[in-house]
Amino acid sequence: MSIPKNILLGFVLAFIVVVAIGIYSYTYFKNSVRLGNQGAVLNEITIMAKEGKAMVVDLDRNVLSFTLTGDSIFKNHFEGRAVLLLNQIEAVRKISSEYPSFMTTIDALKDTATAFVDMRKRLLFSHSSSTGYSTFAADMEGSLNGVMLLLSRLEDQASSFEKSRTETLTRHFYQFVFVFAGLLVLAVILIFGLLYTSNTTIKARELSERRLLQRKEAIKDLYENAPCGYLTVNHEGMVIACNKTLLQLLGYKRNEVIDSKHITTILPSWNQLLENHFKEAEGEVDPKEAEPELVKKNGERRVALASIAASASGLDEYMLTLVDYTERQKFRDQLIQNNLDLEAFSHSVSHDLKAPLRAVNSYSAMLKEDFGTALSDDAQHMLDTIVRNAKNMTLMIEDLLRLSRMGQKEVIESEINMESMVQNVIKGLEAQAGENKVTINVQELGSSKGDIGLIKQVWVNLISNAIKYSGMTQHPEVEIGVYKENNERVFYVRDNGSGFDMQYYDKLFGVFQRLHSRKDFEGTGVGLSIVKRIIDRHHGRVWATSEVNKGATFYFTFLGA
Repeated sequence: MSIPKNILLGFVLAFIVVVAIGIYSYTYFKNSVRLGNQGAVLNEITIMAKEGKAMVVDLDRNVLSFTLTGDSIFKNHFEGRAVLLLNQIEAVRKISSEYPSFMTTIDALKDTATAFVDMRKRLLFSHSSSTGYSTFAADMEGSLNGVMLLLSRLEDQASSFEKSRTETLTRHFYQFVFVFAGLLVLAVILIFGLLYTSNTTIKARELSERRLLQRKEAIKDLYENAPCGYLTVNHEGMVIACNKTLLQLLGYKRNEVIDSKHITTILPSWNQLLENHFKEAEGEVDPKEAEPELVKKNGERRVALASIAASASGLDEYMLTLVDYTERQKFRDQLIQNNLDLEAFSHSVSHDLKAPLRAVNSYSAMLKEDFGTALSDDAQHMLDTIVRNAKNMTLMIEDLLRLSRMGQKEVIESEINMESMVQNVIKGLEAQAGENKVTINVQELGSSKGDIGLIKQVWVNLISNAIKYSGMTQHPEVEIGVYKENNERVFYVRDNGSGFDMQYYDKLFGVFQRLHSRKDFEGTGVGLSIVKRIIDRHHGRVWATSEVNKGATFYFTFLGA
């Protein structure tokens, strides 16, 4: 089980903080020890300076006492104290070797103290001590003052360093407390954050596991009670898994099928299905549908709609989906036959109607030509009405045949230069504009892929409608263009004509549905139905927007647009 990244990062940060606390604490205590050692040295220097002052005074007093009394006790005492003084100075010099600022004073002190002792030794060992003391009194006083001055300077330096050391220790202590407390608080926050995050993650994982278990149960229930039968076949052809729907379809119990039935018992044409699957799929796992014969437990044979696919798990297994297709096949075959009968009926009726309509048109024309002057105005009007209605009926029959052919014609895709196609359509429709010429603006339309003949029919119907319905305005205009929306290219034809009421939009693409009076605009009401059928066959969409007397815009897009 992998550790979530946020928890892992929290542990790393907490570890870094703990290590930082350790390193900082070690550095602080190391500096504290160093400053402590420095304090011991300063203490030694201070003590030596104070004791040195006392010893210098004592040495000078012993010399004076010896010159006055001649008692050798003072002389011996001088020699011992002189050696002790010089040894202490040397000892302090050694422990102060790391502090250059002290070394200059100590070296000067050593030289001055040595000169001080030597001068007194000469006096002690001279034969005229009292006379010599008086003679060297001024020099002795000067050497005494020099030693005392250097000892005082050394003491002052030690005191100054001690003060600085104390301030540094205090500053480091407060700094340590502040930083240590901050790092400690940060570590505690990180630890509590980790505990909280871990607890939240554990709860979320438990919730995910519960949901996953619920989904597994839901998937299992969906699998078992799916509207189609599922089964899995191994490389030997044995059924190794199936759902409840399949068992109900076949009439078996689960233990009668799982690891007990060979697939050929259920699907006799299994080997042929498998061969066709590999032949068509060429090793791919895409499912292939077929309609094999299905054998139930009671021996009844049914037609199944089967889908076979190689297992995506990499095992040599096959997944099958089976649906009882017997009744649907009957309905499908009946529907196909009905469509064929309807198509034959449409052609028959159309052809049978065309002949009498041609006769009506012909005889009406001859009647008007031969007896037009002898007919009354009412008779001539009725004769014109007969001719006009016969022509309208002929147009309706031709549109009906054209609509029926839309469902039969095979869609052959090829590259289409849309702008060139639209310009050719406009040239062919210029005659419809009449005396009141329509201004047609065409944008750059680019190229598309589709059936050239069918797409051209779409443009013919939409542009001719735009010209027709804008023809009664004072300045008729038609705009043809394209725009991109949601990765689709949408073509449109916009006019400023009569428009239509959107509350009747559901009738717009119906067969023989008209939203305007035939007196105002000619037409059979089939053009837009043809447009919709063509676009549907190209897996596209067609729609429109409009306002009464403000024009209409028709849009369409398709798979190859």
